[in-house]
Amino acid sequence: MGNSAYLAVRNLTISFTNSEHPTIRGISFAIAAGETLALVGKSGSGKTLIAESIMRLRPNVTISGEIFVDRQPILNLPYPDLVAIRRHKVAHIFQEPAWALNPVLTVGYQLLEIAEGLGRKDRALGMLRKVGFRDPLRIFRAYPHELSGGMQQRVMIALALMNRPKLLIADEPTTAFDVILQDQILALIKALQEDLGFAMLLVTHDFSILQRMADRVCVMSGGEIVERGVPDDIIFRPRHECTKLLSGSILMLPRESD
Repeated sequence: MGNSAYLAVRNLTISFTNSEHPTIRGISFAIAAGETLALVGKSGSGKTLIAESIMRLRPNVTISGEIFVDRQPILNLPYPDLVAIRRHKVAHIFQEPAWALNPVLTVGYQLLEIAEGLGRKDRALGMLRKVGFRDPLRIFRAYPHELSGGMQQRVMIALALMNRPKLLIADEPTTAFDVILQDQILALIKALQEDLGFAMLLVTHDFSILQRMADRVCVMSGGEIVERGVPDDIIFRPRHECTKLLSGSILMLPRESD
């Protein structure tokens, strides 16, 4: 893992406080600026636990190893310093936007609560427009329950990117939606990444999106990384038995040659 990595995870081991055995064992990976690494595997393989533990969002776990953000070790940072990194450098998108949004506060209030500096409202409206809202002022004034699930997820993306983080952790960002909405959300995230240049850790169980979204892939099974590679190798030339089962569960067409 070179010094160019924006996020570097080394020998990460995670145990629940009431368990004698670690759930995650010796995980290591790195993500360069602007790059997308997909962490894939079936349910229960440990993907979400890793994503939430990187910024210590998961309670009741013991974490060992090393985690670097922008070459700064963060695993043992005091909580106020960790919060500052969450606000400025690393952002999350979660599976269920309805759980992450405060139901009694307007979208605008929640955006302004995160935003810093002058012109916060203009920047909030601009971000709502950037994530695809044609009427950002109406969304700004709305409460989460007044929005559809897809609109709520767009709001979550706006909240995550409000302070222009350099790393986005996207945990199954389209699982709760139908195929058409999944396609729209993924296209939006990809376009925003190209525009804003953030690195991304994409947590997913869906092999069908790897070619479209990822530069590299780590396959999880039983709390360990069992295979690594570029999307085409993972999908069409899998080596580990777990990867073969996962890649065999989807119908993929090879990319057309230019």
